[in-house]
Amino acid sequence: MSEAAARAAAEHRADSLNVLGRHDQALAVVGPALASNPDDVGLLVQAAVASAGLHRLEEALRLLRSAAAADPGSSRVHRIISFVALERGAVDEAVQAAYRAVQLSPFDPYAHAQLARACARQGNREYAVMAASRAIELAPDLADSHIAMADVRFPEGGPKPPKSDLKVAETHLMRALQIEPGNASALNDLARVHLALGHQVRAAGHLASAVRADPMTPVMQQNMDVVFIGLIARAHWVLFLMWFVSRQVSRAEGEQAPRWVPLALAVAGFGLIGWVLWRLRAQVPDHLPAFVRGFTRRQRLGSAWAVCLLLTAVLFLGSAVAPTSLSGALLLWAWLPLMAGAVLSWVRYARERRAAR
Repeated sequence: MSEAAARAAAEHRADSLNVLGRHDQALAVVGPALASNPDDVGLLVQAAVASAGLHRLEEALRLLRSAAAADPGSSRVHRIISFVALERGAVDEAVQAAYRAVQLSPFDPYAHAQLARACARQGNREYAVMAASRAIELAPDLADSHIAMADVRFPEGGPKPPKSDLKVAETHLMRALQIEPGNASALNDLARVHLALGHQVRAAGHLASAVRADPMTPVMQQNMDVVFIGLIARAHWVLFLMWFVSRQVSRAEGEQAPRWVPLALAVAGFGLIGWVLWRLRAQVPDHLPAFVRGFTRRQRLGSAWAVCLLLTAVLFLGSAVAPTSLSGALLLWAWLPLMAGAVLSWVRYARERRAAR
């Protein structure tokens, strides 16, 4: 095999491995070929994509800058530079690279879509909308064009936009999914939109499909974590309200709560937990147990909150079946995990406010 053929084979093999998410193997394939051909643009790009996939963003940018120096007229190289720079947080560099990609390929919808995302992160909303609109104009049947418009209306990591923007984003993401039903990015972004609209379980369904399509993406797992915590919060506060009402009724009557009160609270508690699990089980991937184990590692506060919810339901059940002398005490003790859950909710709220500043 000639050197050129070997180089092309290495590039093709590395590209296939990168698509599969096997970035370390892609680097192993492309490394020897790149050592012999340090200015080969195709090899440099594949090595950069693999490095970015392994979260080595500085190394990826270094490789891409070398590729741009070797072939300054490559729109694709500048577009990838913009993508990686945006991941690293170098927003100005991302905008410049995307703008250069558009200059080199003014009819490339992918270049306009990347420029839209970069400008949105920079805060230049007007230009971002123009770029996304141009991408849709050039390729109305390209999913990425519509995803870019959604990203402009609701940028990743940005504040919650007005409802009108969320509805526009939802429309474009639904269109993207009509074009590519299994598009993981569109599913993930649609889940973000539905979370912002308060549709927790619907968001879980979209995230489930996204994780199924691309389970290695940390952003998707993080968004799924938000869904879990949101559902736990709703169940907790419903149970807290029911407990509070039952206590007020008992005090008004001046006697211990009747047996049906803790029983009703226990049924409500386990019913809420069961409903959440049933809905998630119906929509979340088959590897849900492994995902939940990962959730307990990633979200210690959310896991503690879930334990408080479960413990409260257990204490309510204990109060319903325990002897009369112990029933009242167990009902009062249920106040402890309920209040602990409330404190955890306040801690979570404070963290979110701090992160949003």
